[in-house]
Amino acid sequence: MENRISLNGTWQFREATSDDWLEGKVPGCVQLDLMAQNKISDPFYRMNEIECHKLEDKEWIYRKEFDFEFPDEFDEIKLVFEGIDTLADIYFNGDYLGTAENMFISYEYDVTDLIKEKNNVLEVYFQSIIKTIRSTEKDSPLKLESSFESARPYIRKAQYSFGWDWGPRLVQVGLWKDVYISVIKDAVIEKPFFYTEQLKDGEAYVRVSASVSYFTDFDLKAEVTILYDGEVCGRKVVPIVYGEIDAAFKIDEPKLWYPNGVGPQNLYDICIKLTMADVVVDELSFRSGIRVVKLLREKDNIGESFIFEINGIKIFAKGADWIPADNFLSRITKDDYYTFIKLAKDANMNMLRVWGGGIYEDEAFYDACDEMGIMVWQDFMYACAQYPDQLEWFQQLAASEAQEVLFRLRNHPSIVLWCGNNENNMGFYSWWGNGDPKYLGNYVYKEILPQICRRYDPSRPYWVSSPYGGVDPNSQFEGDRHHWNVWSGWADIKEYLADESRF
Repeated sequence: MENRISLNGTWQFREATSDDWLEGKVPGCVQLDLMAQNKISDPFYRMNEIECHKLEDKEWIYRKEFDFEFPDEFDEIKLVFEGIDTLADIYFNGDYLGTAENMFISYEYDVTDLIKEKNNVLEVYFQSIIKTIRSTEKDSPLKLESSFESARPYIRKAQYSFGWDWGPRLVQVGLWKDVYISVIKDAVIEKPFFYTEQLKDGEAYVRVSASVSYFTDFDLKAEVTILYDGEVCGRKVVPIVYGEIDAAFKIDEPKLWYPNGVGPQNLYDICIKLTMADVVVDELSFRSGIRVVKLLREKDNIGESFIFEINGIKIFAKGADWIPADNFLSRITKDDYYTFIKLAKDANMNMLRVWGGGIYEDEAFYDACDEMGIMVWQDFMYACAQYPDQLEWFQQLAASEAQEVLFRLRNHPSIVLWCGNNENNMGFYSWWGNGDPKYLGNYVYKEILPQICRRYDPSRPYWVSSPYGGVDPNSQFEGDRHHWNVWSGWADIKEYLADESRF
């Protein structure tokens, strides 16, 4: 069983070259903390953004002192960061734990032998992102194309941080998600997955799986229960084989999940309970939906169709592109997400595309989409650039990132597609003259990502890029298309009516 002790709240921070500690907040970032201390002005007012540009060369230290009450029994104690933005060295009670280098994934460290009852000191030393990536770019054997900041492909950080056509250059630095101590006893359930294998003859065939990390020699069993509106639809007790749980169910007369405007958004509760000699040692519950997604690509007299089919119904997709709702991510609340998704629903949208220059969104975003029937086209976070994927360290970063993203998000029925990137394959063809290269990002989009999606998520399709399809990735006749003539070509809005793209 896992018990979490939050380290959120008030921290101290300072510029690395200063001796003056200031009060900061976690989750948060340097910019918000400096604003709270009246050290910088609101960057969204007039030209104040330039003040934030001057922060990019600086290094920062965040510090938390805390006491810890040891439980009577435990097997492991971990320090967990759900999000570090982005390059940082972590020290705990004077010991170096490791270096963070990816904003999109969590970091955890075993501190069982380091933590003490009184005066624990946790310090996070943030490097200058811009100095580091420009140095990496200078030493790189590659010459990569990218927009807004030439060195940004060398860091796994939200790419809009360095400026985009829709927003300012505000390079957020800080602990942007939760920080906590995890105390584990006996065993813990990890990586749960619920998905629909098929719908047939009015019945749903579904599967529940999970991994188990355990510290006991006693036999463990797993009880898996599926409930709808509090009523049990299926329950099984299964053995744990090599640390894995796997249970298949047939659900009679299933209540299906549909997009907004097509049908209801029925959600099931899935509960997994670990027992050892009839004693519960861990349990976990989450919500998901029963639905089958197909991407219909059929040849016709125009080219090839591109239609999402949910539970056998072809869906006319209506929606928008979703960028992060704030440059400073910790300011977005759960209520904000529900407000924004409700606006999409009320506008009769049924799909949002989470754009590849932003972030893998907060759980509250996907929860809201699940509940309101907003299908999610989910990009992986690569956008408008070539990436150094012939380098082994980058391949490893890309793979570990993709695995964690799938483990975190794959239970959301609203997500109907994984997509490799934003506009990079169109860039190979139209901007950079590369054609269809093996690397420069393509190894990630065509090898690493589809393999990981096939292995860890058979419940939805994978698409290489957006746009993609045909010899010209931005073809009107197959695949999906980005129409830029109105926005950047200054054409009249009626130009959209002349576009014959399939999606």
